[in-house]
Parts: sequence; structure tokens; C-alpha cells
Amino acid sequence: MTFAPKAASMKGDGQLTIDNVQLTIKHVPQRMCVACRERADKSELIRIGEGRGAYVHDNPDCIITAIKKQSFNRALRGKMNILNTIGLCKRAGKLITGYDAVVADIKKAAGV
Repeated sequence: MTFAPKAASMKGDGQLTIDNVQLTIKHVPQRMCVACRERADKSELIRIGEGRGAYVHDNPDCIITAIKKQSFNRALRGKMNILNTIGLCKRAGKLITGYDAVVADIKKAAGV
């Protein structure tokens, strides 16, 4: 058995009517990741910067790529500050904080 609507219409304000049943289609804002250049829902990305912002996926690969390529400086027109960079490195798992954690990581790298 298949469903075939008798009448369907779409208005410019996101209202869809099928057989006199009105549905609202919500607009989901899209943004582009500065690292991989893929579009994604705004809610799936991290926003960096004040005023003119830049967006990046919440995964270590995109964050590291964006920092290495200086994508944030380009997107923010040179406004990336050190606190944003530190926060992103921590979120990517590439920043170790605290004396004991740093000493343990140095010993691990040295094979001690």
C-alpha cells in the first residue's frame, strides 16, 4: 500500500501543507569548519572568537589542522589569542596541565 497525497503546497515561510495538514519545517543554521571546509549544523561545531567568529569540528584532527594551518587567524583576520589556542589544544587532548601530569608524560616519553 502506498501513500499518495492528494494536494501538497509549500510556502516561503517554511509552512508545508499536505492534504490540509500543516507542517512547519525549521531552518537549521549551517556553518563551515575552517579546517576541513565541510558544512555542518551550527550546533555540531565549536565557535571561536568574539564578534566575527570561526567554527571548527569538535574532533582533534580538525582542531590540530586548523591550528597548524593558522586557519583561525585567517578566518578571524588575525584576532586569534593565546587563550583560545590553549583551550583548543586541551580540547583536542594535546595539552597536558599540572606538574605531576607533565612530569609523568616526560618520563613516559623518555622510557623511564
